[in-house]
Amino acid sequence: EVDLFYGRATDGLRAEPGQHDQWRAGHTLKIADFNGDGYSDVLIYAADGATEIRYGQMNGGLRFAPSTADLWSTGHTLLTGDFNGDGRDDVLIYAVNGHSEIRYGQASDGLRFSAQSVSSWSPGHHLLTNDFDGDGRTDVLIQSANDDVEIRYGQATDGLLFSPASATRYNPGWRLHTGIR
Repeated sequence: EVDLFYGRATDGLRAEPGQHDQWRAGHTLKIADFNGDGYSDVLIYAADGATEIRYGQMNGGLRFAPSTADLWSTGHTLLTGDFNGDGRDDVLIYAVNGHSEIRYGQASDGLRFSAQSVSSWSPGHHLLTNDFDGDGRTDVLIQSANDDVEIRYGQATDGLLFSPASATRYNPGWRLHTGIR
């Protein structure tokens, strides 16, 4: 069961009666603003590959959009960010076999596929997202299994741009992490 609690301007959280949903265990949840309306949305990726988006609403709660229901392969790593800088969050899908693609957020329901965003990387990479060059678009730092590191830069057109100048190598055994540990 998932319960929604809303932040208050004064302090604390408030719960709305009836604002909960039944989701199975094992789901991956990604919170982002996929349609650019200023409200947080929830992408739900189930262990069996079933995927959908619940859109945040002005009056609270989450709206299910049937057009977002899809079936992706299982075992993907999902990263969110605004890779093309259009004000809507996107989803980078990295498969265990190294296949990657970006599904772009759009004002209407659903995520837009672009063949230009498809890449094939080696399996086993560690990925971090951030705006490394400060241009307002999310970039992807990739650390390979042999400790090579490179950055793929978000760009206004679809896809990620590789810059050879970003390639380097860290000491063997180092792992990249985000957040405070």
